[in-house]
Amino acid sequence: MAGRGASDTTSDAHQKPAGRVGWAFIALYAAAYLATSLVFIAPLLVTLALKFNSLVGADRAAASLSLVAASGSLVALVANPLFGRFSDRTTSRWGMRRPWMMIGLAGGSFGILIVALASGVWMVLIGWCLAQLFFNAMLAAMVAVLPDQVRSSSGAPLPASSASASPSRRWAAPTW
Repeated sequence: MAGRGASDTTSDAHQKPAGRVGWAFIALYAAAYLATSLVFIAPLLVTLALKFNSLVGADRAAASLSLVAASGSLVALVANPLFGRFSDRTTSRWGMRRPWMMIGLAGGSFGILIVALASGVWMVLIGWCLAQLFFNAMLAAMVAVLPDQVRSSSGAPLPASSASASPSRRWAAPTW
């Protein structure tokens, strides 16, 4: 097999479709992206503040919320480009992105469960960091689906504006 080129050795999981996607794909993608965004926003805006009010009282809730939100943001800053890289290199019978979306959903849901059942600030911190880690794995794979599936009329991969929306992807992309 000495005469095979690099393009001949790529797996089917790495082949980019050359067609247009239908409205069903667009609707499902938009719904999934919206749901994933809500998974991040709802706990941060409402649930965590209420949890800290019940755990440490209103006087210390702001400091605890700041600690947990900042820690989760740092985890997300590293996790998103890291899992994006992992999903780019994944070869499995389920595809490149699907395993990371499923792992991310399961792990992130487990992190939210830990937050819900937490009896102290440290448990909330661990649960929220796990949720950020795994939900960012899911988000990184979801963002990468768009350029994998959608081709522009010129034949070049359509740039996913949602991929460039993440600050972590913008700074990490040139280094990898």
